[in-house]
Amino acid sequence: MGTYDYSGLSGTAQKLVNKFGKSVTITHVEAGAYDAGAGTSSGDVTTNQTLQAVSLPASGGKIAALDERFELGGQIFQDYAFITISGDDITFEPSPGDAVAMDSKTWYVIGVTPTRPNVGDAIIYELALRI
Repeated sequence: MGTYDYSGLSGTAQKLVNKFGKSVTITHVEAGAYDAGAGTSSGDVTTNQTLQAVSLPASGGKIAALDERFELGGQIFQDYAFITISGDDITFEPSPGDAVAMDSKTWYVIGVTPTRPNVGDAIIYELALRI
């Protein structure tokens, strides 16, 4: 059985996110290389990218499904959000700790789930966010 060409699905995902999404800015910091011999670092590289994201409300089920479990007893779901972005739109791999400027607030990525059918580039990324 051959592999399926997901490029059409990827383009559809991009169109839907761009049509129904809202503007967010993601800040990604890549740690610089460390030279052990010299004891120096090349410095961090910060990338800011503004793109469209579909925002989904937090729910107990979605929060409980995260890889990192949270104590739900007193959690306020308003402190959490979930966004979906197109894999075609982003120029880096999002990761926990990235900052997301959305709705006049700064959110932090606490989980990332890429949809990557052919083990290639992701079609979409789902990001779990917390204030």
